[in-house]
Amino acid sequence: MKLAALFSDGMVLQQNQTVKVWGWDTPGNNVTVALNGSAADAVADAEGRFICELPAMDYGGPYEMRVCGSEEIVVGDILVGEVWLCSGQSNMGWTLKDCANGDAEVELADYPQIRLFQIPTLTGADERVDLKSNWQACTPAAAGDFSGVGYFFGRELHRTQNVSIGLINASVGGTRAEAWTSREKLLSMPHYAEMITAYEAGLENLDEALAAYAKEQTAWEKENLPADPGNSGFELGYADTDYDDSAWREMEQPGSWQSKGENYSGVLWFRREIDIPQDWAGKQLLLALGELDKWDETYFNGAKVGGLSRDDDPAAWIVPRRYTVPGNLVRPGRAIVATRVFSHMYAGGFVGQPGELYLSPAGDNEQRLPLSGAWNFHVEHDFGFVDLGDLGLPEEPMGPGNQNSPSVLFRNMINPLVGYGIRGTIWYQGESNAWQGVAENYHQLFSALIADWRERWGCDFPFYFVQLANFAETATSEWPILRQCQADTLQVPGTGMAVIIDIGESNDIHPKNKQDVGKRLSLIARHHIHGEDIEYSGPVAKAAEAAENGCRITFSHAESGLETGGDRLVGFEVAGDGGSFSPADATIEGAAVLVTSEHLSSPETVRYAWAGDPVCNLYNGAGLPAAPFLRNITNT
Repeated sequence: MKLAALFSDGMVLQQNQTVKVWGWDTPGNNVTVALNGSAADAVADAEGRFICELPAMDYGGPYEMRVCGSEEIVVGDILVGEVWLCSGQSNMGWTLKDCANGDAEVELADYPQIRLFQIPTLTGADERVDLKSNWQACTPAAAGDFSGVGYFFGRELHRTQNVSIGLINASVGGTRAEAWTSREKLLSMPHYAEMITAYEAGLENLDEALAAYAKEQTAWEKENLPADPGNSGFELGYADTDYDDSAWREMEQPGSWQSKGENYSGVLWFRREIDIPQDWAGKQLLLALGELDKWDETYFNGAKVGGLSRDDDPAAWIVPRRYTVPGNLVRPGRAIVATRVFSHMYAGGFVGQPGELYLSPAGDNEQRLPLSGAWNFHVEHDFGFVDLGDLGLPEEPMGPGNQNSPSVLFRNMINPLVGYGIRGTIWYQGESNAWQGVAENYHQLFSALIADWRERWGCDFPFYFVQLANFAETATSEWPILRQCQADTLQVPGTGMAVIIDIGESNDIHPKNKQDVGKRLSLIARHHIHGEDIEYSGPVAKAAEAAENGCRITFSHAESGLETGGDRLVGFEVAGDGGSFSPADATIEGAAVLVTSEHLSSPETVRYAWAGDPVCNLYNGAGLPAAPFLRNITNT
């Protein structure tokens, strides 16, 4: 006999909801579940599965649950509180330890009444019915590798409502919403039904297709992308402490070298001189460098202490580097950190945040030598500007192992959760759907996903999501469209949107400030679920009405007034009938904004923050940013 993995020591049950407990025993066996003075019976079906239903409970615990069938199972330390499903792609999965001030946040993450359930990435052809995971109390040891957004959201609810919180993290980087939607729901939409048909037809010859793809990918890279010519710099002593780098140039770090004016791909060496304190001598150190885009080899006093390449991790370009410096290399006084960074496309170099670059004794978050600032650098290999725009990257065939195959993540990571009581879902995803020919379908797909999950659970639970942050990259022209699709999804009852257009990072698709993301999501829950009289959203455009030489835009969530985050309001553009957009002047008038243009007397359309990385600064009195929008102007 066994219980589903969700029913393990330390679990959190959703208060005021019927408690369903399921597992497997010998077919035909009677199973009894007893919890907090209530009991329920069920008979294992022909597949051995049983489901017992216990009455709803109020906040409380810890409790013990006894399950008696062919054997007895005791589950202890059970709390009754709020359970939230955290899902999406890499920004939801982004770990607490890699968020802004990650080390300090991890050290403080000691909340016994917050419990964490981490689901590993799972793909497969068949529908999964159970998981291999367990609940953990929120401690520094457990929280560091958990979702930062989920943790900060749960922490805010726990602090403000004084209730136990259970967080289930089901997120996978680089995934489209199609993968998180059931096959049945996708089949209900013509565009996605065609996708399912093509996917299932392709399964018949998948092995041959994968073999052909591997050859095509290898040939494509050899033909189109520069290869690493080899580490000649190490032989020339670039990592040595006595190497004279006075002829090298300086570059402020962090920041990709393209953002510093070096507009090419290639291999660059970086060196930084530091002064090791006397009491650090012989101690093991932590060398943290943030993300190094794409691959690196890193040295301390001439000895290699770390490195990461695609062979180690396909996502190496977004993995924060945290290397151990052995004590035998640590001597007081002058020391040299050197790193060789290879990038054959897009950005390259240090792309993390300043606080992620430091040297400290291992396990000691109090003593740190910051490594942000000026580094010396030298170009080992210049590949020139690598433009992938028209090269036509090979596409990996869809199959059970491809995490973007339609419905694959629903089958494997969501289906095993269905029936477990949850208060709601928080969702951070969309980057992988923000592409030409894909983004415009997102509103339909996302609305269908929400309906799909609610239908499976049999209740219209709250569904709160994050609108895409600001991010400047060559391929982000569809991001404004996807943001609008996200905003349109607010038409679905019981949804809420956290706007973060002001806290992204121009050069990083993974902004590290997850604290404010979680807090803004929590404001929605605190208002709608817990009834707090607080502002939970930034200004949302309601209407744009014609005015002299422009239009007047009215907003909801502006009762506290509108404010500008600078000397003057920026980010507004207007266009005539079928014309191109041009910047417009904007002035706050109470809970409205007057937008005018001296070049266009009768604009037809107005938009705000309509770019991948827009310059915009409209807020309400609660300090929450206005959501980007595009609206037709109506005549009164």
